[in-house]
Amino acid sequence: MAGSVPGGSTKPEKRHQVCVLAFASLLLLGAITALVPPASAQVTCPSAPTNLSAKGGAGEIDLAWQPPTSAGFLFWGYRVYRGSAHGDETLLVFLAGSVLSYADTGVTIGVRYYYYVTAVARDPFSFDRRSCEGPPSNEVSAKAQPSAPSAPQNLRAIQANASIVLDWNAPLSDGGSRITHYTIYRGTVSGGEIFLKEIGTALTYTDTDISNGQRYYYEVSALNAVGEGPTSNEATPYELNYDGFGPTTASLFWTPFSSPCGGANLLYSSNGSSGPWNGPAAAGNASAAFVYNLAAGVTFWWQVFYHSMAYDFRSGMCKPPILSWTSNVLGLTQPVNARLNYSQPTSTSAQFSWSNDAVYGGLVAFGSYQLLASTNGGAYSSVATISTNSTRTHRLEGLSPGTNYSFYLNTKLLWGDVPFELRLECREYFRRSCGSRGPAGTHGNAG
Repeated sequence: MAGSVPGGSTKPEKRHQVCVLAFASLLLLGAITALVPPASAQVTCPSAPTNLSAKGGAGEIDLAWQPPTSAGFLFWGYRVYRGSAHGDETLLVFLAGSVLSYADTGVTIGVRYYYYVTAVARDPFSFDRRSCEGPPSNEVSAKAQPSAPSAPQNLRAIQANASIVLDWNAPLSDGGSRITHYTIYRGTVSGGEIFLKEIGTALTYTDTDISNGQRYYYEVSALNAVGEGPTSNEATPYELNYDGFGPTTASLFWTPFSSPCGGANLLYSSNGSSGPWNGPAAAGNASAAFVYNLAAGVTFWWQVFYHSMAYDFRSGMCKPPILSWTSNVLGLTQPVNARLNYSQPTSTSAQFSWSNDAVYGGLVAFGSYQLLASTNGGAYSSVATISTNSTRTHRLEGLSPGTNYSFYLNTKLLWGDVPFELRLECREYFRRSCGSRGPAGTHGNAG
């Protein structure tokens, strides 16, 4: 029976494969051996950098040097060493490439620092990327000089009664010299600030030389013995104002503020301009609110409370400190309910008149008034449109004697037919005057 004999010799084709593998291994070993140079061919280190100098600048020490006379094989860069005493230097920074200067800003004003620099080459034959560092340069020392302060932080402008109150935080650095003054800049357009006043070291200033209705923009800078530093962020008052108000509503708007870590809360008080405050009537990043269900004839005080924290982009989280500021305080006295009056010149006509309160505080530009009527308790329908909102009288003709009519007056906005708020109603045709019906969409008692 044909087959292999146990313990017999290897087949010819297998002996051939073994030979090929052995030959390939010898070739690979030879290639690796060729890449590794003998000890006499190892990389040479650079010589020392030359002419190292140090100059104390404004809040920094500036180093400069010349390249080594011998850069060695595969030059890599420079290592800068620093210490607070002679011969006590430790590694400060590695500078890749052929850079020949370095500004050390992490220094304390008035402290002497010592430096030297070495040149570094990389060993191309080392799998662990070893480097070859040359000898140190000459040692130098210098002191950083005072500089102008950095910019004041977190400038705010708060609208007050006939004034604007500014406050801010001190600069992060005084430049190594005590801050002696702050300079206030003001303008009427953003970016157009000019010198307003120089003050002492207080972190607040009240600007009383202002005009009503004019928006102002501010910046602040700090000064020390060296000079004036950069200006702060620009600030303008966060202002609260109103479109108009009716007996039970108020339409307010304020300077918008949008932040992932803050917002604006509209607060109100009926106990005076100093609170206590209730609300919020609006919150978040809103910049306007239409407030319902206020009491007619009552004075309400309004204020916007702004708040924010810093947003950390790395973590995507809001972090303290919490900053807060407020708008001006705005007082509005809700008008009393207006009256719709009429007389009956003839049996088929009625003459209507109404008070100025019907124009919602006199500030909102209504497109028109609309007079609506109901007969015998039925649905209301429009019987007249008074196109000029300054007109507060109207004569209605064509009434049917003996019919029971109810009337109310509605306001129409310039941008639509939706009633704004105030409905003045007369439920019975035979009465001489009628009371307010209340907010749109509700049904009050018969007048």
